[in-house]
Amino acid sequence: MSKLKSIIAVLPFAMKNLGRWRFRLLTIGLLVIMTANLSVLYQSMLLSQQNTGSLQAVQLELPYDLLVRLPEGATPKPLEALPAPLDPYDYGKGKSNIYTVLSKPMPFSHAENLLIYPCFSPYGTWEVWGIEQGSMFFTWDTLTGKAVNQIIPGEIILPKDYASRFGYRVGDTLSLAFFLNNNELNQVDFVVGGFLNTDNDLQKPLVLKEDLLKLTGNSPINAQLLACSEIRSHTTGLVRNMNKVYPGAEFIYPTMPTDRATEAIADIQSPAAWVIRLIYAFLGLGIMTIALVTFLERRKELAILKSIGLRFTQIVSLYLAEYGFVYFGGLIIGYIVLAFLLPYFHWSSQLTQNQLTSLMLNNALTTLGIFLLAVMYPILLSRAASVNQLVFARQIPLFTAKIDHLLRPKPEFLFREREENVRILQADSIDQKLSGAFLRHPGEHVKQGEVVVIQESWFGFRYREWIAPCDGTFTEYDIYTGVMVFTPDQPNAPKYPYPADILTTYDRRQVAFQSGQSNGSY
Repeated sequence: MSKLKSIIAVLPFAMKNLGRWRFRLLTIGLLVIMTANLSVLYQSMLLSQQNTGSLQAVQLELPYDLLVRLPEGATPKPLEALPAPLDPYDYGKGKSNIYTVLSKPMPFSHAENLLIYPCFSPYGTWEVWGIEQGSMFFTWDTLTGKAVNQIIPGEIILPKDYASRFGYRVGDTLSLAFFLNNNELNQVDFVVGGFLNTDNDLQKPLVLKEDLLKLTGNSPINAQLLACSEIRSHTTGLVRNMNKVYPGAEFIYPTMPTDRATEAIADIQSPAAWVIRLIYAFLGLGIMTIALVTFLERRKELAILKSIGLRFTQIVSLYLAEYGFVYFGGLIIGYIVLAFLLPYFHWSSQLTQNQLTSLMLNNALTTLGIFLLAVMYPILLSRAASVNQLVFARQIPLFTAKIDHLLRPKPEFLFREREENVRILQADSIDQKLSGAFLRHPGEHVKQGEVVVIQESWFGFRYREWIAPCDGTFTEYDIYTGVMVFTPDQPNAPKYPYPADILTTYDRRQVAFQSGQSNGSY
């Protein structure tokens, strides 16, 4: 409760700052308004194009739910070996993921294997399908009073329009030919047994599998027809899931043109994603620049707040209150402006309210994330800065450290500390040069805790002070390794408690090495 009261206590001060920095905060608000309008309008235009393209793609009228054309060498799997073809959820078409519809994935209910081979006919090359005797996927009219779907050996069932295109009638003889593997031309005569009585797309001449095998010379089964009524509702994950059991296969299903159109439009529009990213990038840079400039100008204010005991959580609350007001205010005004602008764009009528709401929600969350990242740097600077750094406008590193021992305690350094009774530090050295500044030099006397070397790195984000580990003399500095050696005034001065196993390992190596020398085996 006390923390909550302390946070609430800074709100009046935040309101005063809103008036004090009103022009800069107003600039941030304008950036939010522009971003909300540009991003939502641009994404809604892209989404409407996807919707239009998908609607213009006509679905295929097919008697089956899925046709799998197997790659060379693959064999059809039994029905029980096939997975559920769909994913649990159907997302909005394309890559927009605008809405979600719950689906009920169903397994395949029926499977038929067939052969598909190109054969020569009197009217060119026909793709002929060899089907099973009692296929459930096709129906045709025999015009002879014979039962429907009863194909007999030696018969061929033709698409409905072949009667008018080529003049075939039931009972006519039709010759088909096929080149065998030995380049021998095999020819078989068929009798027209009927015509398919539907106007489905992609209809092909049908014969029994046994008859097509006689014509093609026992060629392997290369296709499969599958029934799953859920495929006609959505196809989420269909191709991906089927590729797991039939890698490299071709899949044909009723909504394939729509899916292909959606994928093509999404690929064409993929560069447009960079426009959206640039809009948000400019927003982030603008907010961070204004927030950083404002921080630099309010250094003394923060110094006073810190000096009177304001905690870091209160400073964070101060920032969040100021920028949160600008964020929500800019977002609300931006969406009000958007509501007036949308009717002037023709594509807005092609979007559903759910789609617009989702776009606005995505924009709000993205903008919030950018806001938090942009003000994070000034917040971290406020946390890391001391009153002295704020008052005198000194550089403020985000990460500071005081080091009085070896960060990388190599065994040879610890061995030297033990044998010579010295203390060793190791600063960063690049190209035989110290990447920092000496405050004490070799030969000078130092006090324990006194700063000997200062180093800055990461473009000033990190600041480290190497401090004397004991009262004594700064006796040595190695320009190659950055090693600094200190000789303590008191021989029994305490040492830093390094892990004992490092030095133990070094001692064992020394014993093994000396033993090898004495035995002459080195």
